[in-house]
Amino acid sequence: MEVRFPERPSCFHTALPIGEYVSQEHDDPIIGLPTRERTTLIIMSSSLNKVRNLEKLLPLYGDMDFVIDRVLVLWNNQEECPPQIPIHTKVDMFVIPQNAGSMNNRMGEDVLKYTRTRSILHTTDDVFLPREYIRYMAYNWVINEIDSIVGDLKDRAYAHPSTGDFLDVILEEHKKSDKERYSIVSTRSLIIGKKWLEEYNKDLLMLRFIDLHMDCESILLSAFFRKNTKRNNPIFIAIPEEYQREELPNYGEVDESTYTYKDQENTCILKGMDFFGKDIWDPKNIVL
Repeated sequence: MEVRFPERPSCFHTALPIGEYVSQEHDDPIIGLPTRERTTLIIMSSSLNKVRNLEKLLPLYGDMDFVIDRVLVLWNNQEECPPQIPIHTKVDMFVIPQNAGSMNNRMGEDVLKYTRTRSILHTTDDVFLPREYIRYMAYNWVINEIDSIVGDLKDRAYAHPSTGDFLDVILEEHKKSDKERYSIVSTRSLIIGKKWLEEYNKDLLMLRFIDLHMDCESILLSAFFRKNTKRNNPIFIAIPEEYQREELPNYGEVDESTYTYKDQENTCILKGMDFFGKDIWDPKNIVL
């Protein structure tokens, strides 16, 4: 029997350079931080409506060679080719068409293959992260050890350890400090070690569930991280006001910065308990 593969636009035939190295420098002149380490910026995009955003974002990121090693744009649209990327930028950038429209692509094979730094910084096509913002994220990832996961305090969320409720505010009886109890981080601004990519992709049941329930990606990534770090929570940092990220237009699409889906989030939290144990959201730091 002849096997026929679906027709793909020509943009799905791509080849990228492969390399491995850790980029570390010292005496950071930007904001006085003692250690500078570049990261790889991952942007997932799928809508031609966001071309105007990418046309603004990519040249700006392309000038950040002191903080970014590469920009990888994961194109999640299998029907249309992505827009052209700028050329002659200080930072190498590549658009990589994905063979399936999966949120798991953020942690997928292409990211593992083409990332040369120890860390990866996830963001979206409707937010701009200034250079100093990226520096704060990368610096806090380094000083909190490379097993950590670092997010923006604006994006913090909390999974109730018993009921599975998704909460923006921690209940009084569960408070320890304003930052230490929040257990869910968002991929709008998230830095994590490259080392976690292979482990993440071993959990086939979780991957399949995320493919069916794409809104669960951030919650199950947070649960996966807690499972593999003795229930450590993400580290949330408060970015100085002058370095805050810039929200960009959504052009009629869902606004991720304000959109809420309470019932779906609760389902995702409960599913995390199914995958990783009933006590995965327990705030106590007990070895699993």
